[in-house]
Amino acid sequence: MASDAAAGLYRLHQTGEKCQLHRCINSSKFLVAKGYCVKLSGFKLDQTESSIGRKSKDKVSRPVSSLAYICPEGLASLHHPYNLASEIYSFGIVLWEIATGKLPFTGCNSQEIYEKVHKQKVQEPLSEDCPPYLREIINQCRSYNPSKRPTTEVIVNQLLIDQDDNGSNFMSENQ
Repeated sequence: MASDAAAGLYRLHQTGEKCQLHRCINSSKFLVAKGYCVKLSGFKLDQTESSIGRKSKDKVSRPVSSLAYICPEGLASLHHPYNLASEIYSFGIVLWEIATGKLPFTGCNSQEIYEKVHKQKVQEPLSEDCPPYLREIINQCRSYNPSKRPTTEVIVNQLLIDQDDNGSNFMSENQ
């Protein structure tokens, strides 16, 4: 499922001459079809990374679940430009959800999420049974340093390589 999700995001990012951004990556944007095939939904193809200007929004009015997907630098400033690194952070939260089967920051309100992610640099923990390769990818995506976050191409390649070696064991243990 993680590989399918990453492949969908990769295809979006590689469409056309400029990088296309989804702008609203969260688990509800990934649909699961027959055979656990994952598809990305809910995006506009008329927005590119360079054309998106982040609009000022009142962070308190956003649903709590959406705040959990916003990168630390996005929480720090209303004027932070949404970019590829922002989207990769959000995707890291989705991967965390796939690995844990949980929702991020359950029971936290907007202010608590802001405090935990931006101020305290808290990351939701991964379970001990998360395969090391998946743990590494998730942690890279959730890096507080945007320049350390991988591209979707790197994510897809890493998932495909390591899935062949480890993925079947993880799936059979968690079914």
